[in-house]
Amino acid sequence: MIVYINFFDSMLFRKCMPFDAGIHRRATSFFPPTPTTIQGAIRSLIISKSGINYSDWMKFIKNKSIQNNETKLIELKEKIGDNKSIGKLILKGPFIAKKIEEKNNFILYFNPPLDLVKKRKKEFGDIYKLKLVKTEIDKYSFQYNNNLKNLLWYDSAERVENIKEF
Repeated sequence: MIVYINFFDSMLFRKCMPFDAGIHRRATSFFPPTPTTIQGAIRSLIISKSGINYSDWMKFIKNKSIQNNETKLIELKEKIGDNKSIGKLILKGPFIAKKIEEKNNFILYFNPPLDLVKKRKKEFGDIYKLKLVKTEIDKYSFQYNNNLKNLLWYDSAERVENIKEF
């Protein structure tokens, strides 16, 4: 099953940090959200659609006895898991996609692999794959790691750079 989430407003995601105010904290946003963020949102949606009170759910997963809806709570825990297990709900993604309405299909967008490069300062052109070459440690001096055995290398005098996007 594919779940397509279309945002109607700006969505900002950040790393898990306390909400304390102060000059020593700065939240930087990033995109796309982590899988755990999406997983939490979908699990929260399932809880809200199940008809179970959220406070009952929180008491139940903290191993406190609940008189009401215990059967439903057990079924929900098996389905979505709790703070110790993931349950039967397994998610893959998130993936950035564009929905094609007339075909009821999607175009998926992925970051290009880091071993693909293009000629520097050229917007369009050929794409080259870096090769793995063995190094001779005596020949090269590496500032941080002299145990480096292999390098990703483009075998040409032309300068290349990473591909930002396809």
